[in-house]
Amino acid sequence: RALHLKRLPELFDAAGYGFEPDKRYGPASSLSEDMRLCVFAAERGGAVNANRPEYRAARTMAEIAALAARADDLVVDAEIESITSDLVAFPEISDLDRLRLRAHALALLANPAKLKTATKRLCELPELQRQAALASAVRAVLADQRITPSEVRFLEGLYKALGLPQDEV
Repeated sequence: RALHLKRLPELFDAAGYGFEPDKRYGPASSLSEDMRLCVFAAERGGAVNANRPEYRAARTMAEIAALAARADDLVVDAEIESITSDLVAFPEISDLDRLRLRAHALALLANPAKLKTATKRLCELPELQRQAALASAVRAVLADQRITPSEVRFLEGLYKALGLPQDEV
């Protein structure tokens, strides 16, 4: 089984599909049998340049927004659309980048990332991109038109990590 999991990326690539989480395009857990993948049609697997600062910033934004959407343990279509809209509006990334990052966000909704790790990446972004990611998280929380205490605590944690006053939440 381990051999099959190792070969999975090249099989998807050859079949014309990409998937997330894919370690080749950013930090991700190793593939396992119980991991849920988000598969999408993409020529040669949808290879992107994951080292570009713009891609990394958009990826972090998608991660933080996905974690925000999951904060109340209930993800609805409006939250997914909020994340997708923010990716569409993100400057300097391609349509393929957006496709892969949307798949990444969907995969995170099924396999949550470590909040500490995602927050660390958020803190490393330039100020404008940090603010964009924070705004995306707020929009994801507000997308379903209800705010729960767990979502407020999540946002307060983000504000605290960024050195912002928590009462701004």
